[in-house]
Amino acid sequence: MPEQCTTIELNKDYSRDEIEAIKMGIGDVPNDDKWFVDYDKSNNKLRMHRQLTGYCIYVVQFEENKEKGSFTAKTVIVNRDSSQYTGNNDEEDKLTVSMLMDRVILEHTVQKQD
Repeated sequence: MPEQCTTIELNKDYSRDEIEAIKMGIGDVPNDDKWFVDYDKSNNKLRMHRQLTGYCIYVVQFEENKEKGSFTAKTVIVNRDSSQYTGNNDEEDKLTVSMLMDRVILEHTVQKQD
C-alpha cells in the first residue's frame, strides 16, 4: 500500500462461517473487475489487488469478537495513489469492498463447495 492512502470505517459483522470462507481465499475473483484476493491469517487482513496491475487497492482489517463468535471488518485502508487507482470517493469504495466480500467472495466460495 502506498503512502497516499486513507482509512475508512466499515464496522461490518461476519459470522464465524463467513470469516472462515473469506480466510480460505479464492485467489482470482471471477468477475469483470479482475481482482486477486488473499487473507493474511497472521494479522487478520484481507488484501484486494487489481489482477492486471498487481496494485493493492484495499486492505480490510478484521477483529474477532469472541463473545459473539463473530468477526468485524473494522476498517479498510484504500489506495489513494492516483497513478495506481483513480478512485477518490470513500462511500463508493466502502460499497465496492462490501460488494466484493459479500457478493463475490462469499457467494463464489459457497458455490465452489457445493
